[in-house]
Amino acid sequence: GATGCGIARDLTLRGVHHYLVEKGDFANGATGGCHGLLHSGARYAVNDPEAARECIAENTILRRIARKCVEITGGLFVRLPGDSKRFRDRFLKNCEEAGIPTEILSPSRALDLVENLNPALEEAITVPDCSIDPFRLCMLNAYTSRHRGGGILIHHSVIDIIREKGRCVGVKAQDRFTSQVKEIRARIIINATGAWGDGIARLAGSEAPMTLSKGSLIISNHRLTNMVINRLRPPSDGDIIVPNEAVCLAGTTSVTVTDPDTIEVDPQEVDIVATQAEQMIPKFGSTRLIRAYTGVRPLLKVKAGDSRNISRGFQIINHENGMYSILGGKLSTYRLMAEKMVDTVMEDF
Repeated sequence: GATGCGIARDLTLRGVHHYLVEKGDFANGATGGCHGLLHSGARYAVNDPEAARECIAENTILRRIARKCVEITGGLFVRLPGDSKRFRDRFLKNCEEAGIPTEILSPSRALDLVENLNPALEEAITVPDCSIDPFRLCMLNAYTSRHRGGGILIHHSVIDIIREKGRCVGVKAQDRFTSQVKEIRARIIINATGAWGDGIARLAGSEAPMTLSKGSLIISNHRLTNMVINRLRPPSDGDIIVPNEAVCLAGTTSVTVTDPDTIEVDPQEVDIVATQAEQMIPKFGSTRLIRAYTGVRPLLKVKAGDSRNISRGFQIINHENGMYSILGGKLSTYRLMAEKMVDTVMEDF
């Protein structure tokens, strides 16, 4: 995923030899199951100001260093009839405090930018959201790692952590096609496995507790907007539409799950997302959908409740046995997560 590939790139740039082990292919897990949205942070400005500040900072950096992966679409938060003006006021205030630039548009100006918007909209607010290609992003980070001597094993599952005198000193990785087992020894092991993080940590006798939230999305058969469209309301199901290449991605839902290997799209989720997308762009109701897919957000562990209210921040755990885990976060902050993770492990070198 993005975090693992980003850590490999960061290690490479610091001259640290490493192996990246991935049980699937590049962009496996949440990275390949996301919107492809490079957040401005505006979505989190009201409920998660720290994540909002991280997102706008990383948005600015990635638009510069990952130009091959980013489309500078811009974004609109659309307020429809019945959406709260009080939330709108808090949204603008918190965006300003987080350093997220905004501009209020009249309905006519918004429709000039995106003609397929619901003409009943009451106003729109611009933010610097962008579209990002998570697959290309992973490949370019991995290329930097491999080009400078880093090792990469895809389609290899970590089946055991090698421990000696209570310290993690390597992994056993099984080729998923040949069943051959390879042993890789290392001074430090970084567990950046997203929704599978707790399972890997337990192989080392540790824990990496998380809340897993499934999100399902749909893809239209053509591009209905050239800007990212968000609903100007508290985060809810189906309130984001992201243009990507020749299509649009709409989502997402939020359903707490326990096993990331057994998830599937519920037809009811497709109906919810399509209905909500249609409220922002009516043509979604008559556009053919070509695919539905789902991914699992690896969120920080909290008590039972609405997973949308869980922080999108991240946490690094030093298990004090040679293994580190990095939990939470999101695609938009993968580079920051990689930097902080490598900063932390370098103290052990």
